[in-house]
Amino acid sequence: MENIELTTRLKIWEGAILVEHQGRATIRHKIEQLLKLNASEAEIAALVEQYKAQYSDYGYKREETIAFHSQRVRDPFLPTQDIEMPLGELPCEGVQGRVQLGEAIHSCQACVFADRCSYLD
Repeated sequence: MENIELTTRLKIWEGAILVEHQGRATIRHKIEQLLKLNASEAEIAALVEQYKAQYSDYGYKREETIAFHSQRVRDPFLPTQDIEMPLGELPCEGVQGRVQLGEAIHSCQACVFADRCSYLD
């Protein structure tokens, strides 16, 4: 079952990369056309700004994508109603030995469960 899910995610990722490359190529092509047609600086600057906003490392599109994928990576590690009870004890980096879930989170805020800890409220 995991292999099917991983294969599906890989195909989605490959599709997203292809769409991004096509988007980059489209904007670059538009800029080249505007340059050939001696378009105004304002038109060219608008496309350059659009390109930077969408595809630069710190553009809004990148930040949205990073936030989305970070959440998808993090979600499987968060406890649900069904698994909070069986966890009982959980090792937490920075805490000596094994401690109760709430204590581990309270003692080590780097823990992935920190946003669900009642001790931190």
